[in-house]
Amino acid sequence: MADYTNPGGYPYGMPHGYENKKDIKQRIKDYFLSGRYISLTAVMSVTGLGLVLYLVFSMLYSFILRGIPSVLERYLNDYMFSTVTEMLYTLVCVGGSFAAVYFILKKMGMYNGALPFSSPYNKSEALILVVAGTGICFVGNLATNFFVSAMSAVGVEFASYSFALTASHELPQNIFEFLCMVLHTAVFPAVFEEFAFRGVVMQPLRKYGDWFAIFVSAFLFGLVHGNMTQMPFAIIAGVSLGYCSTVTGSLWTGVIIHFFNNFLSLINSFAKEMLGNGETMLFSLIIVYGTILVGIVALAFYIYGNPDFLRLRPGIYGRHKIGRLAAICTLVPSMTIALIWLFVNLASDITLS
Repeated sequence: MADYTNPGGYPYGMPHGYENKKDIKQRIKDYFLSGRYISLTAVMSVTGLGLVLYLVFSMLYSFILRGIPSVLERYLNDYMFSTVTEMLYTLVCVGGSFAAVYFILKKMGMYNGALPFSSPYNKSEALILVVAGTGICFVGNLATNFFVSAMSAVGVEFASYSFALTASHELPQNIFEFLCMVLHTAVFPAVFEEFAFRGVVMQPLRKYGDWFAIFVSAFLFGLVHGNMTQMPFAIIAGVSLGYCSTVTGSLWTGVIIHFFNNFLSLINSFAKEMLGNGETMLFSLIIVYGTILVGIVALAFYIYGNPDFLRLRPGIYGRHKIGRLAAICTLVPSMTIALIWLFVNLASDITLS
């Protein structure tokens, strides 16, 4: 005879998978929405939406540029048109997308105050870190070259790297064009990308620990570059930029480092177009290794004055399991969609020889 004393009246207990259905839902809810982790779930959900919005804007930009012949022709042949177009891309895609994230999170109470676009705690220390941080960014460039060479040795090529080798840069014809080039190559990316990643993304994550916030923002910064050639550099640079902005208490430190990295790279590109092969190599060696050497000296000076330089503020909730933090960061639906999209973009850059 059936035993109807159990829930549902099933003679052999609840059907397989049914007895714990409510428990599983509750566990998932507790995993993502328990008191100390609910803010992380909220931040990563909104950040994921911002990344998706950025990717949609980027896709629309690409469609307009490549899908309308007259626009593409003017972009390829009109120096000022292409420069202004790319500045608008940075303003709308990066600035607009993450401004939306900022206002939503601020409305949700995820920021105690405004983003730290204020003076550094210690201006002389910030100056030292600007020099050191720029040197670390150039180390990231060397790491990228090593990574590309290592992958090429095993038959993996990157379309973005092949394009960079063959691309030529049109030189500005006057001071106005040069200033516009500096704006679009160095100023706009420095301001809007630091606002987005070291500001909007990193700041609300700091309650789970400064190092955690730095690495998450750096990882997303690397992915958003959208190609395998720039990703190693962007992650290394992102860690440097995040650290320098954190310990100086000012996003302007990261902005200045970002500007100098891009500006020196721009000058290096101009040298490639203006000088002969031998002179170009010598100039590049001076720029790259000179910047790294000066950066190492500045970093050593900073470490001498700050022996506990790696000890940053821990999370306000105490110690966390890194696996749980990583799971929440990646498994909220909007972030999962954004990450899949970003990894697909990276995969499209890979060719096997």
